[in-house]
Amino acid sequence: MNKLIIICLMLFSLISCTHSVHNYHVSAERFLGKSKNKKRIKSEAQQAVVFWMADNTNYVNEAFEELQRKCRKGRIVGNNTRFSTSHGFFSWTNKVKMQAYCVR
Repeated sequence: MNKLIIICLMLFSLISCTHSVHNYHVSAERFLGKSKNKKRIKSEAQQAVVFWMADNTNYVNEAFEELQRKCRKGRIVGNNTRFSTSHGFFSWTNKVKMQAYCVR
Protein backbone atom coordinates (compact mmCIF):
# COMPACT_ATOMS: atom_id res chain seq x y z
CA MET A 1 0.00 0.00 0.00
CA ASN A 2 2.85 2.41 0.83
CA LYS A 3 4.46 1.77 -2.57
CA LEU A 4 1.18 2.61 -4.30
CA ILE A 5 0.93 5.92 -2.43
CA ILE A 6 4.53 6.81 -3.28
CA ILE A 7 4.01 5.97 -6.96
CA CYS A 8 0.81 8.04 -7.05
CA LEU A 9 2.58 11.00 -5.44
CA MET A 10 5.44 10.75 -7.92
CA LEU A 11 3.06 10.66 -10.89
CA PHE A 12 1.08 13.56 -9.50
CA SER A 13 4.25 15.63 -9.12
CA LEU A 14 5.10 15.02 -12.78
CA ILE A 15 1.78 16.27 -14.12
CA SER A 16 0.96 18.98 -11.59
CA CYS A 17 1.57 22.67 -12.15
CA THR A 18 1.64 25.88 -10.15
CA HIS A 19 0.81 29.50 -10.89
CA SER A 20 2.45 32.55 -9.39
CA VAL A 21 1.81 36.30 -9.61
CA HIS A 22 5.15 38.11 -9.26
CA ASN A 23 4.33 41.78 -9.62
CA TYR A 24 1.31 43.98 -10.07
CA HIS A 25 2.15 47.56 -11.02
CA VAL A 26 -0.50 50.25 -10.76
CA SER A 27 0.03 53.74 -12.13
CA ALA A 28 -1.74 56.86 -10.91
CA GLU A 29 -5.18 57.36 -12.41
CA ARG A 30 -5.74 60.77 -10.85
CA PHE A 31 -4.96 62.42 -14.21
CA LEU A 32 -7.85 60.56 -15.81
CA GLY A 33 -10.53 62.82 -14.41
CA LYS A 34 -14.12 62.43 -15.59
CA SER A 35 -13.38 62.45 -19.29
CA LYS A 36 -16.15 61.04 -21.47
CA ASN A 37 -13.64 60.23 -24.21
CA LYS A 38 -11.96 57.38 -22.36
CA LYS A 39 -11.88 53.76 -23.38
CA ARG A 40 -10.54 50.74 -21.46
CA ILE A 41 -7.88 48.89 -23.48
CA LYS A 42 -6.17 45.58 -22.73
CA SER A 43 -3.27 43.53 -24.06
CA GLU A 44 -1.53 40.27 -23.24
CA ALA A 45 1.69 38.55 -24.23
CA GLN A 46 3.62 35.53 -23.05
CA GLN A 47 6.95 33.79 -23.19
CA ALA A 48 7.35 30.01 -23.25
CA VAL A 49 10.41 28.58 -21.50
CA VAL A 50 11.40 24.92 -21.94
CA PHE A 51 14.48 23.56 -20.20
CA TRP A 52 15.52 27.16 -19.36
CA MET A 53 15.48 28.23 -23.03
CA ALA A 54 13.13 31.12 -23.80
CA ASP A 55 11.42 31.58 -27.14
CA ASN A 56 10.31 35.23 -26.94
CA THR A 57 12.36 37.72 -24.97
CA ASN A 58 10.38 40.72 -26.21
CA TYR A 59 6.97 39.79 -24.83
CA VAL A 60 6.59 42.78 -22.48
CA ASN A 61 7.40 45.21 -25.30
CA GLU A 62 4.89 43.42 -27.54
CA ALA A 63 2.12 43.86 -24.94
CA PHE A 64 2.86 47.59 -24.60
CA GLU A 65 3.03 48.05 -28.38
CA GLU A 66 -0.40 46.44 -28.64
CA LEU A 67 -1.73 49.00 -26.14
CA GLN A 68 -0.21 51.77 -28.26
CA ARG A 69 -1.86 50.38 -31.42
CA LYS A 70 -5.23 50.42 -29.66
CA CYS A 71 -4.75 54.08 -28.70
CA ARG A 72 -3.22 55.74 -31.77
CA LYS A 73 -5.03 59.08 -31.47
CA GLY A 74 -5.05 59.33 -27.71
CA ARG A 75 -3.00 59.18 -24.56
CA ILE A 76 -2.49 56.04 -22.47
CA VAL A 77 -3.13 56.64 -18.76
CA GLY A 78 -3.84 54.50 -15.71
CA ASN A 79 -1.72 51.54 -16.81
CA ASN A 80 -1.96 48.37 -14.66
CA THR A 81 0.52 45.59 -15.40
CA ARG A 82 0.44 42.05 -14.02
CA PHE A 83 3.44 39.70 -14.31
CA SER A 84 2.79 36.01 -13.63
CA THR A 85 4.22 32.56 -14.31
CA SER A 86 2.56 29.20 -14.90
CA HIS A 87 4.87 26.27 -14.14
CA GLY A 88 4.78 22.87 -15.82
CA PHE A 89 7.08 19.90 -16.08
CA PHE A 90 10.56 21.31 -16.98
CA SER A 91 8.81 24.27 -18.56
CA TRP A 92 6.95 27.42 -17.63
CA THR A 93 5.14 30.31 -19.26
CA ASN A 94 5.82 33.92 -18.27
CA LYS A 95 2.78 36.12 -18.86
CA VAL A 96 2.14 39.84 -18.82
CA LYS A 97 -1.32 41.44 -18.87
CA MET A 98 -1.73 45.18 -19.29
CA GLN A 99 -4.83 47.32 -18.87
CA ALA A 100 -5.08 51.05 -19.31
CA TYR A 101 -7.36 53.86 -20.45
CA CYS A 102 -7.10 55.56 -23.80
CA VAL A 103 -8.08 59.22 -23.38
CA ARG A 104 -8.76 61.34 -26.47
